[in-house]
Amino acid sequence: MSHKGRHYYARVHGDQLIYNQHAVSPRAMVLSIAGEGRNAWRDLWLHLPQEGNWINAARLRRLQTGQDQNQPRGPAAALSAAAQAMNQALKAAVTLIEHVDYQSTTVLERRLPKNRRSVDLLEDID
Repeated sequence: MSHKGRHYYARVHGDQLIYNQHAVSPRAMVLSIAGEGRNAWRDLWLHLPQEGNWINAARLRRLQTGQDQNQPRGPAAALSAAAQAMNQALKAAVTLIEHVDYQSTTVLERRLPKNRRSVDLLEDID
């Protein structure tokens, strides 16, 4: 884990995470390093024996559960996914505006005298 420019390391021995010669949970390790308000899944990075690179714990969890399939691969794919999402949001906004415009127009037209019954009109009293 990196915090305030320093790197902190722990080692897995059997089923235990060893940090400062003590078995701790990932959350306890993060709390002892950075205090409250931190997320161990987001803040911890793992170096697996079969891998050459470090991987974020949250990303590894998503990969293992199959939830990472829809994640964009690289900056270009991320920008493309963001553009598609913005395009869909804009289309939804335009549709909503058209609907509101239609509703406001039809409500106004229903109130015009030509659409009123004669019994609905009040006589002017002088």
